[in-house]
Amino acid sequence: MATTDSESAQPASAEQRWYALEPAAVASRLDVNVDSGLSAAEATARLKRDGLNALPEEKPPSRLRRLLGQYTSYMQIILVGASVVSLVIKQWSTAIVLFVLSLVNAITGLRQEGKAESAKCAQVDDGGDRQGTARRS
Repeated sequence: MATTDSESAQPASAEQRWYALEPAAVASRLDVNVDSGLSAAEATARLKRDGLNALPEEKPPSRLRRLLGQYTSYMQIILVGASVVSLVIKQWSTAIVLFVLSLVNAITGLRQEGKAESAKCAQVDDGGDRQGTARRS
């Protein structure tokens, strides 16, 4: 029988659950004036102290892993399966055509994913996912 940690068995208190606090309580704990916000000097000091408010970037998968990931779709599995069956029954030309078709399908999928990733990165670089902030001195 496994035992659990006493901390994990108890629900988090209101102090640990920021979303459960009143906005005024959160503002006072963070030492922020709700009406005027942070001064430019305070914002700069917090940026130096805490760093950027951003998630760490994920390491992209290798090219081989991305290529193999294309073979998880049903269409690719059917094409490879049909190619193997064609090899077993010694239909060499059919097997080669199916294999080439599968490869072209995978490369097309990789290109489409690459374009989507580029568009996503361009949007992030453009600031498309950020909200504007008004600073008052």
